[in-house]
Formats: sequence, C-alpha cells, structure tokens
Amino acid sequence: MTKTRKFLIVSHGALASGFQSALELITGAAGDVIVLQAYLDENVPVEEDLARLLQGAGETEEWVVFTD
Repeated sequence: MTKTRKFLIVSHGALASGFQSALELITGAAGDVIVLQAYLDENVPVEEDLARLLQGAGETEEWVVFTD
C-alpha cells in the first residue's frame, strides 16, 4: 500500500502561513502542505480545527506535523 505524505504546520497566529508562503517561494506549489493557524479566532478551539482537518484522513495518508 502506497501512502500519501501530507505536511501540517500548526502555529500561533499567522506563522504557519508565513512558512507555507516561504516553502512555495522555494519549491513551487506546496499542495501537500496544510496550515492551521491557532488562536486567530478565540471562539474556535484549536482542537476543533484539528479534528475537522483530520476527520477525512485515511489509512493511506501519512502526516508529518510541525508545531511552534
């Protein structure tokens, strides 16, 4: 079984988007890089965002997670 590798960058504020932007400048399109910006909306707990993001993940996906 071949696994699809996805990268998740999670940070406080907009740091994750900055990393994604830098990756796109260096490597081109970063379609397998997903960002989660925590605590931008104080009404939405980061756990809910993360659960929603990973809800559709399957057994053929491998996730590499970076956090600050």
